[in-house]
Amino acid sequence: MKKHVLCLILILVNLEISAQTPLIDSLRTIYQQQSDSEQSIRHHFTFAKAFIRSYPDSAIYHAELIIRASRKIGFLKGEAFAQEIISQSKHNKGEYELAVEAHQMHYDIQMRMKDTLTAGMVLQQKGQEYSEWGYPDKAMEDYFSALKIYERYDSHDNIGSIYNDIGAVLREQGRFKEALDYFKKGFYIRKKYSTEDKFYYSYSNLSNVFDDMGKYDSSFYYANLAVQVAIKYEDHISEAIQYVNMGYSHRKLEHYYQAESYYLKALDILKDSPYNDYLITLYINLGTVADFSGQYQKALFYLDQSRPFVEKTSALDLKKDVAETYSSIYKNLNDYKKAFDFLNQARVIADSINDQVNNEKVAELNIKYQTQKKETDLARNRFELERQSRQKYRILLGGIIVVLLLISVFLFLRYRLQLRRQQAELNLQLEKAQAEKLRDMDRIKSNFFTNISHEFRTPLTLILGPLRQMREGSFKGNTTKYMDIMIRNGERLMNLVNQLLDLSKLEGGKMSLNLEQGDLVKTLKAMVYAFESLAERQEINLEVNIPDARITAWFDKDKLEKVMINLLSNAFKYTPERGTVCLEFELRDNGQKEGENIAVIRVKDTGMGIPQDQLPMIFERFFQTTNVSEMQAGSGIGLALSKELVELHNGTILVESEVDKGTVFIIELPVGKAVLESGSAQPGKNILVQTGEYHPGDETVETGGKTRKDQPMVLLVEDNADVRTYVKEQLEGQYNVVEAKDGEAGVEKAIQLIPDLIISDVMMPKMNGMELCKTLKANDKTSHIPIIMLTAKAEQEDKIEGLQLGADDYLMKPFDARELNVRIQNLIEQRRRLQKSFGTEFTFHPESVEVSSVDETFLLKVKSTIEENLDDETFSVEDLSQSVGMSRSQLHRKLKAMTNQSPNEIIRVMRLLRAKELLEKKAGNASEIAFMVGFNSLAYFSKCYRDHFGVPPSEVG
Repeated sequence: MKKHVLCLILILVNLEISAQTPLIDSLRTIYQQQSDSEQSIRHHFTFAKAFIRSYPDSAIYHAELIIRASRKIGFLKGEAFAQEIISQSKHNKGEYELAVEAHQMHYDIQMRMKDTLTAGMVLQQKGQEYSEWGYPDKAMEDYFSALKIYERYDSHDNIGSIYNDIGAVLREQGRFKEALDYFKKGFYIRKKYSTEDKFYYSYSNLSNVFDDMGKYDSSFYYANLAVQVAIKYEDHISEAIQYVNMGYSHRKLEHYYQAESYYLKALDILKDSPYNDYLITLYINLGTVADFSGQYQKALFYLDQSRPFVEKTSALDLKKDVAETYSSIYKNLNDYKKAFDFLNQARVIADSINDQVNNEKVAELNIKYQTQKKETDLARNRFELERQSRQKYRILLGGIIVVLLLISVFLFLRYRLQLRRQQAELNLQLEKAQAEKLRDMDRIKSNFFTNISHEFRTPLTLILGPLRQMREGSFKGNTTKYMDIMIRNGERLMNLVNQLLDLSKLEGGKMSLNLEQGDLVKTLKAMVYAFESLAERQEINLEVNIPDARITAWFDKDKLEKVMINLLSNAFKYTPERGTVCLEFELRDNGQKEGENIAVIRVKDTGMGIPQDQLPMIFERFFQTTNVSEMQAGSGIGLALSKELVELHNGTILVESEVDKGTVFIIELPVGKAVLESGSAQPGKNILVQTGEYHPGDETVETGGKTRKDQPMVLLVEDNADVRTYVKEQLEGQYNVVEAKDGEAGVEKAIQLIPDLIISDVMMPKMNGMELCKTLKANDKTSHIPIIMLTAKAEQEDKIEGLQLGADDYLMKPFDARELNVRIQNLIEQRRRLQKSFGTEFTFHPESVEVSSVDETFLLKVKSTIEENLDDETFSVEDLSQSVGMSRSQLHRKLKAMTNQSPNEIIRVMRLLRAKELLEKKAGNASEIAFMVGFNSLAYFSKCYRDHFGVPPSEVG
């Protein structure tokens, strides 16, 4: 729900009629006592103005009386008064077109009186009318026309006000950076020329636009400044609005406790106010944050508080929001009947809202039609009075009028028919979407129960079978032995349930780290030596390569123990007799920030290994490798849980394996408390160590990148399974081969994985090789990848066509495997030479590198984007990837492939080169230049500069 809705609710609250009655009576008495005409009109204006909010039609009636009286005595200012009343009254009635007309007439009168500054204010009001009506372009025209007038008269307060109006229109259009510039201009002018009580609106606007841009620290900063101003001037309504805004921002950040506290502050201010709709909105927000944080009973309590107000309100959208929130809460409470009932109730209300919107559109069209009809009738009357003098034009004009009227009626009827048809189509689409959503939910539930029931069957069989035999008296086995079996399988079931619960907590964001400082070496030794007896029973050699030293670190012992026990249990399960299981540990400096070390833990075994094609799926839930026996099969959730727990520590877990030779699991965990605590707030997300400079994980190859031994990745696109198998066998050992069975799948995998080279057949279903080559070469993400085309077509024209589409090489079937290997090696080596050449030329001269036009365009875009944001310390790899239309991992792999530099390295080097240029020109001292090129730490800037150029920045110049 948008935050500005709350402001509109406060602005549109009507004045109490009982409070207006004494004022109206008093004004009527004064007005009736006036004898002077102009003075009488002025008091009549004040009297009519009192009707604007509650009785707009009465206000318009009196304004028309003022116009007639003013015209009799030639009092232009009186006409201006009347047009001001008409414009405000028409606005309150929602008749924006007529309100704009009144503003225009008011503006014309002010210009006739040569009161240009007031005319500028009227233009600003007309712009506000257009903005609310939904015509931002016309609003901007009026705003800039008014701005020219204000600048001519040096009207600083009005200039500050209109800058805020321009910023508001830009913000509504999603042009947040431009809006921010205008809000800042308005703030600086008001700060210089206006009083402090007007700072509130500037602070509020800045807070809102920073919230839209996702810069929440700045948003909270200005919101708190707005709160201070509101408190100082006892403006409690404005104070409450800021609390709601901050609550909404915390809710987007999933800081539900903070969001609830701010909503409660706003509720405490306005709980006794008459603004029922506003209170409903607050209770909906409170219920939503409680629902999101898993406090479902509290969520129901908040929503129940809103029900007395919901029964009184006529706002259908609020009733719909309440019903949808109830549905969400009951769904989380597994009360699906109530959830469905409330969802259905929300749908009925939504239909009513659609009907109301359509009725309003029809009413608006009818008003226009009636207006046109009245004008036509007036024209007819005029023609009738002048019939004798204009007899020869009567038939012609009457015919034109009839035709126009018939066309208007026809257009109106056709428009209404189109509205009905569109409404029927929309209802049908909504029904289909709802049915599809229910089918998806059923399918997801069915798959889940199928998988989990499969995991329960084996242990339940080993428990229930012996028990039934014991009950029937037919059991002949060793009772003690089978008791052990049943206990072991019961524990297996319990472990499976616990893992499922842990996964559920992680998925719901309810599990956090319980950090403790301890001896990491001692803890790991205790965990691994617990497996000594198991190693002896299975005749497996257990090796422990851990240094005999005390290494103090911060970690969650319980969660680390779950990970290690899972990995060690798997290692012993899949390692045969006289095999080896090894645990290795080392502490490594992360190379970025002093004192932030990385603990590297390796669990190795000499078991059966995991096939290469199954390694990418090994951490997926319920996945089981195909080369294990039924007795060795697991639940398929242990490794998934381990991965989630490692990522909760802001660490990584990788696997390397070779069939019949063994498997290695590698865990990398940061052991600094600051990194761990920041990572526990949002598990699995990157953590900013130095703003705008470095992200953990930038230097590692992402999913789909190079795996063991940094072998190049080759994507093989071929619809013939035998050919795929043959080519893959020829390339395995030198390359990591990924397969796709048709062109469409090949394009998807190429964009997802960004391989080093693609081998594609020409004749394939869904998308042939020519189309694949054209698509990939035209895509910024894949344009740099060499492509070898395989085909049975021997015609020269086919080969030329493929090369024209961007193919780097062409190979005819049947082909020699050695030739294929040589061509692959040549293309990859060419790409490496290009990469090496580009790595030295990129920063300021990309045009000097010989690359394809698509790649050159992409690199120029990367370069210009970085240069435009060199002075922005918050500019990061995420911002760069969004600017060029790629994900973080895709941008990383493409730039690595083309320049052998990560995005972070390129940003840092360009900043350092710009700093060197500025230092040589003596544009400032080292501290000033550091901030000018986006470094917010002088010490970090000096370190980076010295590492790159060999001298500290202080010696340059």
